[in-house]
Amino acid sequence: MSFIRTPETDAALEILHSSAHVLLSGKAGTGKSTLLREYLDSTSGKHKDKILVIAPTGVAALNVGGSTIHKAFGFRPGMYPDDVRGFSNYHPSNQIRSVMKAVSTIIVDEISMVRADLFDMMDLALRQIRGVNTVLGGVRIILVGDLLQLPPVITDRERAEYFQRWQTPYFFSAHCYPALALESINLQTVWRQNDEEFIEILNQVREGKVNENALEILNSRVRENPPTDEGFVTLTSRRRRVAQINQEWLENLGTRIYTSAATFTGEAEENSFPGDIEFRYGEGARVMTVINDPLGRFVNGSMGEIIRATGESITVQIDDTLALVELKPHTWEILRPKVTGGVLSSDVIGTVTQFPLILSWAMTIHKSQGKTIPKCIIDLKGGTTTDGQFYVALSRAVSLENLYFTEVVRHANVLADASLVRRILRDSSPERIPERVAFMSCDYVDFGRSQHIASIHATVIEHGSITADFGSWLNPMADLGTLTGKYSIPAGGMAANPTIEEFWPLLLRQLNGALVIGDGLATLERAVRHQSRELEVDLGVGYDIHDLGFSPVGEDPVSRCNSMSTAYLEGHFNPTRGTEVRANPTGAGALFIPAWAPSETPILDERQANDNDLAWVALNGEGDAAERDIHHAALQIADTARVRNGWTRELHDDLRCRITKTGAAVPELPQVEESGVDIHEVLLPGARLAFSGGGNILGKPRSDEELEELCAEKGLEYKGAVSKTRCDALIALDVATMSTKAKNARKWGKPIFSNDQFNTWYLGDAPQHIKEVPPLVEEVSEAEMDREVPIVAPATELILESEFADPHEVLAAGTRAAVSGVLQLKGEPVPRGDLEKFFKELGLEFKANISRTRCDVLIFNPASTPTAKFEQAREFAKPIISTDEFEKWVESQELTRVDEEAEITAERKPEEAQHGEEISLPEPLPESTSGSTETVEMVPPLREADNPEPDPVAENLELQEPPVPEPMSEAATVPVEQPTLLELILGERNFLTLVKPTNEPLLNGTRAAFFADDAALQNHVLETLAKQPSRMMKSLKRSGIALAVGVALFIVLAIFSGGGEDDPFVAAAGMIMMAIMFGAPIAIFRAVYLGITSKKQQRTEAAQQLKAAPLPVLSAGGRPISPQEQELMAAMVAFHDYQQQSGYPIPVDSWKNLVAEASTALNSGNRRMAQNVGVKINEWCAGAEAAAETKQKYAF
Repeated sequence: MSFIRTPETDAALEILHSSAHVLLSGKAGTGKSTLLREYLDSTSGKHKDKILVIAPTGVAALNVGGSTIHKAFGFRPGMYPDDVRGFSNYHPSNQIRSVMKAVSTIIVDEISMVRADLFDMMDLALRQIRGVNTVLGGVRIILVGDLLQLPPVITDRERAEYFQRWQTPYFFSAHCYPALALESINLQTVWRQNDEEFIEILNQVREGKVNENALEILNSRVRENPPTDEGFVTLTSRRRRVAQINQEWLENLGTRIYTSAATFTGEAEENSFPGDIEFRYGEGARVMTVINDPLGRFVNGSMGEIIRATGESITVQIDDTLALVELKPHTWEILRPKVTGGVLSSDVIGTVTQFPLILSWAMTIHKSQGKTIPKCIIDLKGGTTTDGQFYVALSRAVSLENLYFTEVVRHANVLADASLVRRILRDSSPERIPERVAFMSCDYVDFGRSQHIASIHATVIEHGSITADFGSWLNPMADLGTLTGKYSIPAGGMAANPTIEEFWPLLLRQLNGALVIGDGLATLERAVRHQSRELEVDLGVGYDIHDLGFSPVGEDPVSRCNSMSTAYLEGHFNPTRGTEVRANPTGAGALFIPAWAPSETPILDERQANDNDLAWVALNGEGDAAERDIHHAALQIADTARVRNGWTRELHDDLRCRITKTGAAVPELPQVEESGVDIHEVLLPGARLAFSGGGNILGKPRSDEELEELCAEKGLEYKGAVSKTRCDALIALDVATMSTKAKNARKWGKPIFSNDQFNTWYLGDAPQHIKEVPPLVEEVSEAEMDREVPIVAPATELILESEFADPHEVLAAGTRAAVSGVLQLKGEPVPRGDLEKFFKELGLEFKANISRTRCDVLIFNPASTPTAKFEQAREFAKPIISTDEFEKWVESQELTRVDEEAEITAERKPEEAQHGEEISLPEPLPESTSGSTETVEMVPPLREADNPEPDPVAENLELQEPPVPEPMSEAATVPVEQPTLLELILGERNFLTLVKPTNEPLLNGTRAAFFADDAALQNHVLETLAKQPSRMMKSLKRSGIALAVGVALFIVLAIFSGGGEDDPFVAAAGMIMMAIMFGAPIAIFRAVYLGITSKKQQRTEAAQQLKAAPLPVLSAGGRPISPQEQELMAAMVAFHDYQQQSGYPIPVDSWKNLVAEASTALNSGNRRMAQNVGVKINEWCAGAEAAAETKQKYAF
């Protein structure tokens, strides 16, 4: 944009031309770069010769005609201030020394990406080289950038050590920064956008706080299929996604594709220029320029379309002006500053030559920074990963009218660094002394990248006096980690504590009107947003205590708050800017100090507390409150603990004491549930266990690998997560934990046992029965929940053998059966996790417990220790079947089905078989003959390794088709109609209806191979090409045929000629001979040339086509495939497309694995494997349906 003089820019230029250190900032589109260029152009004479322009990245440096910080100072990657200090590991060249001594002003562009340690290195280098021990060696500095755009990068490897020395990654956390006393210029006028509504949304996104109205407006621009008109650019956070989009558009042009490789000289590096290392282009391609044209025909970021293309030049029609511009490869010079004759200049230390264009159908958000994109599509499929990234993408657009999103915009996409936002807003607020100040501190469960608040305290001071001093322990909704040991938190100790959402209204009422000063305020705000996405933090614009130059002392939040408030009252610091908390919610709050926690008495400012708040204080310390409010708070404590499995006798008695101390009558509290699930009943061979919270497992904390080994030793299966169908129980350090695993366990009714219970069970010296509080499942009332009562008498004393029921008389289709003890079939135990599927195959319904109305029969192993299920079955008059008789019944069922299947098969002629059916099991398949050793058959034969734990029962159950039921006698067993293998795999979802009409079906008998990965497929195709006749041989063959035809014609004409010179036959024969003489060498030359060049071109084209293929390809060279397999493959491809279109894509590798598993199940007839594949497909589809519902909610 051209420079426009306004009162704002005039005031800014006046400051820039002064001698003060300056921070030039402003929102995106406010003209920071334009103002900087105007300042440089308006600076003349010797002053301009001593200005050094630098930037943190090569591309940013090129944009301002400068050098990178590392090149200008001679820093090497991986250096830290300690390397620079005293020149211990820093050896600048004489040229760098002369530059640093001559420079008077340094301009740093894109300052938001400069790390604090790099800024300190610049300070140390300038001090030492110039011999001046003042900040930056006495050099003036101008910092330019929007702090709320892309941040500095801190790797995971250096994170822990880095934050021990610098509070944040940003330049203002440098140790030298406070001495600069920067003069601030904050540009306000936005030139890129003129839509007031859009500008307001941008302001909210910039600060990381979007209200529901702004979110609704943005989501009105969501389109599943955004427009593909010319000029639209897709922005995404993933480079791979950019390459994919541009590649797809380029391949669809239908024009010749050229490739230009960048050339590098000297010290030029791959990331030191804004173009592509390998630029692929063709006529019709959308492109963006990446340089400013010296002739003024276009600027950096101009969009256009390639009209003509050759290998040497590209003609582009610029969108804005419609001008045709011919571009040749451009050379970027990589500069290093130097001093010549006392004048600051630069040496060229390397060059990069490439076309100054990039494909512009898509680009990364990072590369778009600084650009204006009139027609913009923001692809959110990869999410946003860093602070300010969504703001950078959104602020590239000019208006809402030409802005679209591919996914719903969520609060999680709008990331902004709270400390930066607070600093910027605070610096722009008026200076004054606050009347009311609040200090806050927290203890966290630290997960590295996220923190969960477990304890919080606040102290409020007004006019020099403490008016409120209170806090609460909060349930962090996660495992407690090291806090358990630090505070000796007992198991279930956090069960009664409120969540952050329940505490926050009480906190905000007390902080209303106060300026907040926090110990790690940014961490607190980030933790609140992480724990509750919908909670409005509303803490105003305050300070982190470290911004005021003070470090609190103390091991807990109470001590640290006391430290800060005491220092404030003694005048050690005095905040003068910021805005107070302006929130006074009317919702109920809560606080709780458990009996095990360090003693503290909460004090509230009664002027800013409601009756509910006072009741909570009365229950946790001293004070008066209405009995009704006390009862309400007490029952909330009890109900909260009960839901979290933490309503114990100790908590029950403690709560009664608290109520009594207030003088209120004790209400009727919930009864403490003493009975529970027997750990011996759950941890049977095959049971699947998850673990949560770490802690002591058999003497020490265990890794995932160690837990897996421990489980395997007892015949258990280790699971990394709790799911509805793939996990049977959870072992937790704290049975009342609200970790994700524990919440899922309660949601799906999985029992939770403590580490101690597991240890005792594992070592085998526990009491006969260890009890655990059963999970509270909302769908089942407390009265209906099954209760286990320990039974110690042997089974033979409780029931006679003659009292066992006959399974043939009891079991029928739909019978609901429970199992007590280990169920063994053919000498092998049936894993407990497989019982539900196994029973379903038999037409029965598996029940985990015996109840009066929800279970029909108990299958009991007399050899096992009797349990409460056994007694309850007798109490409720439920039939009891011995496991031996049940095994015989299963065998009889299978024999009956086999006989029926054989009878049906014998009666049915082959031509009468229905589509999709197979009369017999598939035969073993031959190995692939495709020539690629890296391929696997699409439907490989079932090997022993494919199923390391064969199920003897399943071997008899794996039939291809259900039997045809016979008329049933009164005593006969009801035949169970079983689904086909395809129905088990695909479930109720008819993916075949989604198959695109353009997909050609495979013909019956086609030979096909399924390749394990794209590399194997590509090798196979290239090897196949290598075996094909070369174009040279084809050319020689054609030339030979032509030669033979020519000679034959010559002989025929010679025979029929009369011999005279005027004879037409003689003339024709002569012409043919001349053609043969000249044509033969040309044909030989052409054949040799093709032999040299065509094979390489043929292989390259094949590789490019395969690279663009989104899915594995069926290729010749495999085995014949059946109609069922054709149907399966078509359905699996449609399943993949369905996931992609629903916005919940399945990774290609996962899809391939599912195809292989489904094919194996279909070929081998393994029903259990087919059902497992069906479960996985159903889970993916459920995710897709949820994503589609969310899209539909916001999109037209």
